[in-house]
Amino acid sequence: MNATKEAAIKTVEWHDEDPFAVEGLLIFLYTARYPRDFIRISEPQSVLGDFEIHLKLLQIADKRHADGLKMQAANSLFYSGTNADCIVRCGKHTWNVHQAILCQRSRHLNSLFNGQFTSHPHAQEGQAKLVQWDDEVPFAIEALLIFLYTAHYDHKLIRCPKPPSSFTIHLKVLEIANKRLVDGLKAKATTQLVGNLQDCALVDDFVMMLQSVIDNAPNTPLMKTFGLTGAL
Repeated sequence: MNATKEAAIKTVEWHDEDPFAVEGLLIFLYTARYPRDFIRISEPQSVLGDFEIHLKLLQIADKRHADGLKMQAANSLFYSGTNADCIVRCGKHTWNVHQAILCQRSRHLNSLFNGQFTSHPHAQEGQAKLVQWDDEVPFAIEALLIFLYTAHYDHKLIRCPKPPSSFTIHLKVLEIANKRLVDGLKAKATTQLVGNLQDCALVDDFVMMLQSVIDNAPNTPLMKTFGLTGAL
């Protein structure tokens, strides 16, 4: 009798997942490449539009904590604008976005999507809805939207024109995150803002930063540590 036993092959049962998405996840885990064009599972890609492909990959990556795949799928959804059903506009800047993603990740936008929308000129039934945010700065809007898609905040990902000072960027992102009720981005922007104090060239800049944190994120651990919970 052979004393050596072959190791039993372990089986992971994922009956609640789409086979197409499972294969995409496995391809990514082996190759670290976005699997959009490499999936061979029986469900033909011709049946799925690009939007549904990216969405399925985003959903399984989010559920299975595959952050790299999640980031790539979210970027593909956000930057492609495929099958977008909403337009966010600020001045000459527009972003084609997806209501399902935004509603799930922002209380403010969920309320907005369930309220009244402004239709863009000559809108026909079934066309995308328009969110007009002319009271915001474009680079802060883009940072907000990227975060809602990816749960990641990196001001270097912003493609529209932005100021050279990271201090100013984080300040504006903190303000829009607080205004639009996106707590995760608010926390990340606060951390980045406080971590970039070297960009505060003047005392006035420092005071403006501190007041913004107090106004927009008063209950952060940093503010509590220093007992700063009221206006300066």
